Amino acid sequence: MSTETSVLVTTQQHTDHADKIALLMHRLNTVKSGNNWFAFKLAALFASIWCFWIFLILSLAPLAFPSYLNVIQFVSSCVLQLIALPLLAYTSDQGTRVTTVLMQETHDVLIEYLKEMREKQDAIHATIISQ
Repeated sequence: MSTETSVLVTTQQHTDHADKIALLMHRLNTVKSGNNWFAFKLAALFASIWCFWIFLILSLAPLAFPSYLNVIQFVSSCVLQLIALPLLAYTSDQGTRVTTVLMQETHDVLIEYLKEMREKQDAIHATIISQ
């Protein structure tokens, strides 16, 4: 096998590898966006007043049905502690990231505006001084 053929084979392998990585990244981004959509829908459900009423009824149910206390404790432990808390923490973290990016963009725009205003002020000052 010549050096030129070897380089072509290596380049083709590299291209195939890069294509596989690109496909994998696309699939991961699709899964990530699906997970984000699902998480924010569930977080909106947990943040609703209907969820509050359901949990209130669930917490008061042992007063009327003491024999179901174990089931109610199991459901509240699973739903609230194992699902709702991590979900709300995740969506809160995502919201914080969005807010941070928005604040940085706003800061950058305001700094640029301030620079423009200083340039205009300097031009006005120079005009007044020259007169």
